[in-house]
Amino acid sequence: NSKPSKNEILIWVKSTNDVLSKNESFIASLNGVHNFPKVVFATVKSKILIEIHNNLQRDLPSSQPQFEGKNYIPHASLIETVSEVKKKYNSDKKIGDFLVKEIQLISWDLENNNEPKILHRFRLK
Repeated sequence: NSKPSKNEILIWVKSTNDVLSKNESFIASLNGVHNFPKVVFATVKSKILIEIHNNLQRDLPSSQPQFEGKNYIPHASLIETVSEVKKKYNSDKKIGDFLVKEIQLISWDLENNNEPKILHRFRLK
């Protein structure tokens, strides 16, 4: 079942809050455009973001564990397609920096390819 129960969501919110309550807003950089089979994305560079992700990964389930650890690619999706991206994007040119002030806990229904549902918003200090 891809839909979390209310109890699961409460546990996830508490675990996430425990990790994020230790973090302040931070700067991340968009560096380069690349692609997954059906997504064109900008790579997000931030040591703090990777630390947060690794800390969250210890307590929260992953819907796609094959993309965790060394296979984790922080990114911002730019374009999603219904078919495979024909052009291969591979640029490392810096696009710009942005301030991360909020992290969202999102649930995706991967079985039905539904829109994401924001379960909780965590505002950083």
